Amino acid sequence: SLMRKNGIPLEVDLSLKRIDFGDEFFYQVIFRDLTEQRKLEKKIRESKRNLEAIFDGIQDRLSIQGPDYRILRVNRPVVERYHTTYQALIGKKCYEAYYQKSEPCEKCPVTVTIETKQPASSVLKVSEADADTTLRKFSYPILDEKGNLISIIEYVQDITEEQRLQEQLIQSEKLAGVGVLA
Repeated sequence: SLMRKNGIPLEVDLSLKRIDFGDEFFYQVIFRDLTEQRKLEKKIRESKRNLEAIFDGIQDRLSIQGPDYRILRVNRPVVERYHTTYQALIGKKCYEAYYQKSEPCEKCPVTVTIETKQPASSVLKVSEADADTTLRKFSYPILDEKGNLISIIEYVQDITEEQRLQEQLIQSEKLAGVGVLA
């Protein structure tokens, strides 16, 4: 870091080289202004922090997986749901890490997205660590500029309570119908 004449700091990359010419020598000094590069780096860091805050701030489970089902990134609710750490999940296949299975789940939207490169969704009843749950799963492809699938976003909502309430409502409507007939 240097200071300009006007007092404004200047970030520079300084390169110094000695050049010999027989009995004489001189120094070549190159200053490269890094001010704009440092500003861009700062913006990139801020943008990364913002995206991470958004990713972790989503209260439903969110993960990014490779085309081989390997977990690349998860948000905080995934870590909390499975009582583990980020490091313990990264690199594992989703069906192994989440459901202790040896192959992808039946009707998994991630499988559909891998095969079609299109968004997919499904509602699944699964046995998780402590209970049977109903999940609404969405998967979205992330493609490169050539249209190749590079990863998949998996978004999971636990709709167990919603399903239970809906079943109760249906049962109440049936009883009301029976009452009207009687």
